[in-house]
Amino acid sequence: MGHRLVITSALGLLCSLAAAPPASAATTSTSTPPGFFVISSAVAAPGATVEFWGAQWTDDNSLGSGPASFKGFTDTVDNPTCPTLWSTDTGNSTPPPASVPSEVTVIVSSSITQVGSTISGNVVGLATIETDPGYEGNPGHPGYGTVLSVQPCSSGGGMAS
Repeated sequence: MGHRLVITSALGLLCSLAAAPPASAATTSTSTPPGFFVISSAVAAPGATVEFWGAQWTDDNSLGSGPASFKGFTDTVDNPTCPTLWSTDTGNSTPPPASVPSEVTVIVSSSITQVGSTISGNVVGLATIETDPGYEGNPGHPGYGTVLSVQPCSSGGGMAS
C-alpha cells in the first residue's frame, strides 16, 4: 500500500494543476522515488486490460514504432508537483519496485521517443489500475491490470479517443 500512497501523492495534483503550471516552470529533472509506471493513451480506457510493465510493453501498449527497449517504468519527471514530461534509461536500467499494491496510479503518455540511451514521453493523464497477481520487478514477469479510471490533463496534449 505504501507505493500507492507515494505514487498517488506525487502525481495527485497533476491534473488539477496542469491548466495553471507554476510561474517558475524551468525544466529541471528530479528523481521522485519510487518512480512511475507508464501506459499509452492508446490503451488507457476504463475496463481495458493493460500491461504497465514488461518485455512486451511497446507491443502491448499499441505504440507501433515506439522504443522496444522501454519496459514501462520511469524514475524522472520534469516537475514532481505537476509533471508534463518524463524520461528514463533504456531497458530495465531503472529498476521498478519489487512489488505493487492492488491499485496503482500510472502516467498516461501519447508520445514516447528514444534518443540514444534516453527514452522520454509526455504526460496527458493519469490512470488508476487494479493490478493482477504475478507482477515481479523484472521484464520477464510482466505487470498487467485493469484500468479503473482515467483522468485526462488539460495541458499534456489530450487523450486518444
